[in-house]
Amino acid sequence: MLAWGLIASIIGWHTPEAHAPLEAGRSGLPPRYAYVSTLCGGRTYLPAALVLGSSLRRTNTTADMVLMVTGEAEGDTAALRRLEEVGWRVRRSAPDRRLERPGVPAADAPRWRCFFHKLSAFNLTEYETVVLMDADTAVFQPIDALFDALAPTPPEQIAAVPNDRYPGVEINSGVLVLKPLRETADALARHVSSGAHIEFDGADQGLINQFFFGKIRYLPPFYNMMPSATSDQYTMDWLLEHHPEAVRVVHYADNKPFWCGRDTECSSTRHRHIVTLGEWWWRLFDRLPWRPAGESIQGRPWGGAGATAVDSGDRESST
Repeated sequence: MLAWGLIASIIGWHTPEAHAPLEAGRSGLPPRYAYVSTLCGGRTYLPAALVLGSSLRRTNTTADMVLMVTGEAEGDTAALRRLEEVGWRVRRSAPDRRLERPGVPAADAPRWRCFFHKLSAFNLTEYETVVLMDADTAVFQPIDALFDALAPTPPEQIAAVPNDRYPGVEINSGVLVLKPLRETADALARHVSSGAHIEFDGADQGLINQFFFGKIRYLPPFYNMMPSATSDQYTMDWLLEHHPEAVRVVHYADNKPFWCGRDTECSSTRHRHIVTLGEWWWRLFDRLPWRPAGESIQGRPWGGAGATAVDSGDRESST
């Protein structure tokens, strides 16, 4: 039953208490390493990108932090300035037309374009290793080990945490360690643009699983913890009660605080771990010097400080 405790003892983690100030990450990382995320489409993911950038910066990492911005958000100079203030190196980038998926209805095209835009990280060949993170993740402990001790080594080509739905056959790409290579980027783009079949979700995560199957290094779950109704509630509650400091990255894939608002959990059930990890995100948000307002999926605004609410119509076109 205490699977997390067993895994933790095997990998030998030991970190400070999660609610205390974060310990310093390793110093002196060369610029050949980068954390990378995307902001695609509208502004609905702006609060998430700010929280992710701020949480990475709090670990004292010296790796680059690159945010690839495309779509409407490119023109929001005030928001881009705020993103730079929390540590992001903003890169405006036009969508790679090679990542256009044929046969997608026009109304859905922006959303699918954002899914596959993440694959542009394989083109960042100025870096030896990239940690690609979905914007709806947040960092609670230093994770620079992903660049060396936990990085993939040949014949492995990527590293990621197994998906909690199908842990034996599928990884979740919300935190993905990769080695940028032009040949790999071109091969992925050809697969997307050809219309060839993509397994699992049919999007970027499915393609990554399909393309790299058998060449994946599996990471400890603490580097991509996903609070969802399908998680093992007993294990999650036990972990958060006894070893909260073990949690390094939380991936708000299903229950996104910036869509829920403060008083709901985006779930019809009262899972304690969903509520707890949602509170962790809000603590990070409340530390931001500039906090954009947002709107829940029920259409209720939640307060920020210094911006108007994001356009709820952007939600489906954001990454």
